[in-house]
Amino acid sequence: AVSLAPVCRGWGQALGAAVAWTIARRLRDLPGASAFHPAMVGACIGLLCAQTVLEPASNGGAAAAISIACAVAGIVLAGMRSIRWQAPVAVGAGVALAGLGLFVLASASGHHAPVSDAFWFAPGSVRSPSLVLIAFFVATDPSSGCMTRAGRWWHGVAIGLLTALALSLLRDPRSAWFGAYGSVLLMNAAAPWLDALFARTRAAAGRAS
Repeated sequence: AVSLAPVCRGWGQALGAAVAWTIARRLRDLPGASAFHPAMVGACIGLLCAQTVLEPASNGGAAAAISIACAVAGIVLAGMRSIRWQAPVAVGAGVALAGLGLFVLASASGHHAPVSDAFWFAPGSVRSPSLVLIAFFVATDPSSGCMTRAGRWWHGVAIGLLTALALSLLRDPRSAWFGAYGSVLLMNAAAPWLDALFARTRAAAGRAS
């Protein structure tokens, strides 16, 4: 429901949730068993059905409150070791990396805007509940993420980087959120490759030592 909030209302939300729970969701949430995160699949279905896409900033204080609540809940779960803290930190690093790149490009082009504007071209995108949800509850899901430690770091950084770029550079709300959710699905698909890559690297290092 939180991930669909900036996407659409009504029957599109219901259909997205139904697809997420029936088709995209595995009966058993084994590590690495799901090709794609069901919430992101449902959100993309909702986008396809949406006649109007809501701006994240239009929710105002309610969006900020939900974002804070999601972040606090995620921090509590990380403290309880129910989720791995590396994933949200990696997503945050990816978002910061995207912001730094945008700031450098803006400065090089002579656009001397405040740092906050240079970092977040899409107003409210960073305060969006969906972005916080992705960092704490989607990137940390072992059923659609990486199993290796290095893979989890790169997986999270790439999600944060691609999501932030999509929300910052794509002006149309529909395109922006397709880009954000599509970035997560893309990295879900890349997770097995990342695990295989770093597993081979670790094995090679072990043989060399």
